[in-house]
Amino acid sequence: MNLLKLLSRLLPVKKYYVELLVLFPETHPRGGYPTYYGSKLQDIDRQGDKVHILDLEASFWESIIKKTRFYRVHLIICYSVGKSYIEIMRVKDFRVEWGILPIAGAKTMLVGKVEIPIAQIACNEGLSEEDFWDLYESRSGSRIAIIQLTDFMYSNIPDNKIQSAPES
Repeated sequence: MNLLKLLSRLLPVKKYYVELLVLFPETHPRGGYPTYYGSKLQDIDRQGDKVHILDLEASFWESIIKKTRFYRVHLIICYSVGKSYIEIMRVKDFRVEWGILPIAGAKTMLVGKVEIPIAQIACNEGLSEEDFWDLYESRSGSRIAIIQLTDFMYSNIPDNKIQSAPES
């Protein structure tokens, strides 16, 4: 074990609860219907449908990243039910990428310095493209945090492996 890893084990642990939507919001065409995010995450080790979480609270995630210098940060992915939580999974190793939500109907989204097809982002979020736009089109231009729950990173995809956006 390298020295840096050994020293990092001495850092205290801070836990953050990340709440997933149980149901689509009422403003969504499928409002009130289950998102099934939890079951999509449970197969993550076997290449599940959902490999990241999109969060519009980018500044919150910036503050967490700064804390990783002083703490080991663990995420507890859960559903909120009343005043209690139903834990879905714990994540000790995660990465955060930053994106800008495009205007409605765009075929790609800027993640870091890479244009990624919306179809790929929606799929990795466990959504159809239609559901993606119904959730996020009113927030176009917003900065978004992409919390990667696996080793996958958009910024590491070679150009020839990026799924091309379908022609309209």
